[in-house]
Amino acid sequence: MANTPCLGGAPVSFLDSNGIQYAIPLAWIVFPPAPALADPTSWPGWSGSAAAQKSNITNWVGTLGTEGLLALGAAPPNPPAFTVTAVTPGSTGNDISLTVNAVYTNNTMDVTVTVLQTYPGLTWTGTGPNLIQTVLGIATVTGTQPGLAVVGNNLTALPDPSAPASFSLSGGSYEFAPSTFGAGSLLPSNDPTNSDAGTITAAVSAVDSTAETFTLTLGWTKKGQGLTLSSIAAEFAYVVTITVPAGSTALPAAGTAIYLAGGTDADSLPATAATATVISG
Repeated sequence: MANTPCLGGAPVSFLDSNGIQYAIPLAWIVFPPAPALADPTSWPGWSGSAAAQKSNITNWVGTLGTEGLLALGAAPPNPPAFTVTAVTPGSTGNDISLTVNAVYTNNTMDVTVTVLQTYPGLTWTGTGPNLIQTVLGIATVTGTQPGLAVVGNNLTALPDPSAPASFSLSGGSYEFAPSTFGAGSLLPSNDPTNSDAGTITAAVSAVDSTAETFTLTLGWTKKGQGLTLSSIAAEFAYVVTITVPAGSTALPAAGTAIYLAGGTDADSLPATAATATVISG
């Protein structure tokens, strides 16, 4: 645990055995973790003081802290362990979460990244802003809300409700082409040959046969075990970019959970990627 800065009304003053007055600025006094008393040993004059004077200074500063004349300041914030940024810019990046499941004494951790993107009120035919290929996009055109998948072949039927199913391998690439899509299919928006694309799931719900609309939910989750700060980026590179600050060595605390935020869809301005900073524990 880090030392905590000291607060007080004035520098700590004292006289040495020769009657010379000294003043220790509060910036050189800290409160170590309890039960230790206020500590003046960072003061530059400390190293040149005689042993007896060091004892007197320690006692004096400790007494001032015990009597409340010196007080705990704000604890210094923990430095960032790493930052996480969605690979795909847009609001769907805000649906990405990262959880630190466990941290081990050998400086490794178990981490889970989850993506859950929901597209309500999609249409499968005609035109308009809710047309599935307009919203998700196609291989050559970015959608208005790009996410885990794009439309490969246009749907030729209103899809039926379905339980989540993973993308499957077809000719070396992953796709989602259930019979409920007619001749239609979805393709991974990122590297369709990557094995991580095979863990994307898709499900249809809220089908309205009158309005011919439906809700599509896309999901992806991966748990990495025994990760280090140097290996975590590669583990989840399919959906997020993880950047570790230079010199960072501290892992986040077990139980840390964050959602990425700040992702916006393209409008009059370019789309922005969701991001989050994970603080060390």
